[in-house]
Amino acid sequence: MSMAVYWWLNKQEYSTKFITHQFTSSNYYWMFPFRSIVERVFERELKKIKEDDIPTELRNIKNVLTSSVASVYNNLS
Repeated sequence: MSMAVYWWLNKQEYSTKFITHQFTSSNYYWMFPFRSIVERVFERELKKIKEDDIPTELRNIKNVLTSSVASVYNNLS
């Protein structure tokens, strides 16, 4: 979700290395210690996000988020 929101709002990649570290270190109590597997999954998911190949649940979140940002931005002037 962090990667998706960052991409949708900034059109910049969220650091997959940073997220991988969170999941493979003590930050999440060594949730999944196999760094290379986690890194591949996050890279694959980031590619899908950038290509807008996302499931319905994420599409709904994207639509609400991006429309609300546009609404707020348009009301600033």
